[in-house]
Amino acid sequence: MAKDIFVPTMDELYEMQDLNGNVHKYLLTKVVETLCMRGYKYPNAGILKSVYKYLCENEYISTAVCKMYPEEMKYSEFAQNNLNLCLYLLKHKENKEIYRLDNLVLFKEGAGVLSNHKVVKSTIDILSELLPENPKYRFDYRYGNDLLEEIFGRKILERLYIGSTFENVQFQLGKIEPTYGLLYNNYESEFLKETLLKEFIDEYARTYGIDSFSVVEGEEKFLETSEAKKLIKCIKQYNI
Repeated sequence: MAKDIFVPTMDELYEMQDLNGNVHKYLLTKVVETLCMRGYKYPNAGILKSVYKYLCENEYISTAVCKMYPEEMKYSEFAQNNLNLCLYLLKHKENKEIYRLDNLVLFKEGAGVLSNHKVVKSTIDILSELLPENPKYRFDYRYGNDLLEEIFGRKILERLYIGSTFENVQFQLGKIEPTYGLLYNNYESEFLKETLLKEFIDEYARTYGIDSFSVVEGEEKFLETSEAKKLIKCIKQYNI
């Protein structure tokens, strides 16, 4: 199974927008993931080296990328003049604890170990807790880790028992990929679903340091804007 970035359908994006989810913030974060995964798969292409200039100079995208990969700063004038980025890089200590999940590749799929609900839940819990401390792991985890691929690719529900097991991990999964929140239909109310989706998007974006994002006027119809179309185009173009 290859490493990929999950991309929702347009119908799902519109559903998120109808639920008052911050689709703008979600798409910015998805662009960050897409560019970083492309850079990991194709090192010669880099991350910001060979992409549109407006991506390199976007406040949120450039900062998120350069927090993880400071060497990319040479392709962004905004990053080179970003005081907050400088202070972050001086103070940040990378936590490598999450890399213990690489041990999952040592177990045989057919043995049933990786389908055990305790293993699946523990993996989801670790990702939810530690990925914000080292978001680079989203891209450089060990190849052949099918369990992580299924979690990141929104396919893990096939390994979970229907009902209570999903309920026990829906909050953790939503922080990893907010559209998991669209798959759960047992919310007590539409308001709760809307509230959780907003929280999922905030936590998802915060993983990459996009936590000071301001909602702009007209955000409730963001998918109709030229900015949305540009971001979606970039995701499709660079998600290879």
